Amino acid sequence: MWGFGVRDFSIHNPSNHTDYMSYCNPTWVSDWQWNATFKRIQALTEWDALKVAPPQTTILVGTLNPETGESNFWTERGFVEPQDTAGSPHTLALVAGDIDLHSTAADVDAWSEGPWVTVRANLPAEAMIAGSDAFELRMPERTARIARERVRFDLAASMRTPAGE
Repeated sequence: MWGFGVRDFSIHNPSNHTDYMSYCNPTWVSDWQWNATFKRIQALTEWDALKVAPPQTTILVGTLNPETGESNFWTERGFVEPQDTAGSPHTLALVAGDIDLHSTAADVDAWSEGPWVTVRANLPAEAMIAGSDAFELRMPERTARIARERVRFDLAASMRTPAGE
């Protein structure tokens, strides 16, 4: 195929040039590769316009061994996308005694080795209040209760709002 030289802006004969090979001299691009590259550039530059920035909220992140109950949880700034929890049988509940204050779907991913899982869930503002005493991760096979004092709350990051809000 005939090509167009991106450096010298001239037409190149395919019999003595290669197709978009930067290690060849002279470097050039064929009409086929030009169209493919243009489509890639067009697609990549449209992505920013299509994606709305997710809301910045507080999420609970952690690891849990469902067999022993051993866990490590903390909060951080972020957002768990709805598609990450769509159809999830796992629920994270904020509880005070036996009363549910709030519950939400949780993204739970099993590790490839061992019984551990990684947990992520969006937290409501109520998660920061002292009235709650635990989080419960409700899984089909069991419920794991995580005492509130065992969660490392990153209040500085969790309560911060992005500049301009």
